Amino acid sequence: MATSLLAGNLIRHRAYLTGEVAATEAKLDTLRRDLTTIDAALRLLDSGLNPDSIKGIQRHYQLLGFKQGEMTRLTFSVLRRATEPVSADFVAEQIAAMKQIELTKDIVTHVRLTMVRLAGEGRVVRSGSPRGRLWALPEQEV
Repeated sequence: MATSLLAGNLIRHRAYLTGEVAATEAKLDTLRRDLTTIDAALRLLDSGLNPDSIKGIQRHYQLLGFKQGEMTRLTFSVLRRATEPVSADFVAEQIAAMKQIELTKDIVTHVRLTMVRLAGEGRVVRSGSPRGRLWALPEQEV
């Protein structure tokens, strides 16, 4: 019984992933066609230009209601006031309260990504298990 449930769940999950791959490949085909069209237009405007020499830029999505760098500043503000390591969910709740906005999943996700980035830069430290991750400022900054 358990084996058939597991197999059924794996089959369904595989079907979802297959659909995701097909949709992503279709989007990739569209993006490649757009690139080809833009490359052709660039060659018409400047025959000496090599479009392959243009370096790609990754988009950064800004959270609505937050200015550039504001999430990082607010995160540090919450961590400075904390007397012990806190969870990303707690930080997100405090930020939403400070901004007087509703706490959304996007805010929590953005706070978590900010914490991971800051930890990679050595500006915050993490402790606890991956599921119970806690965050704090390094000792010299407290």
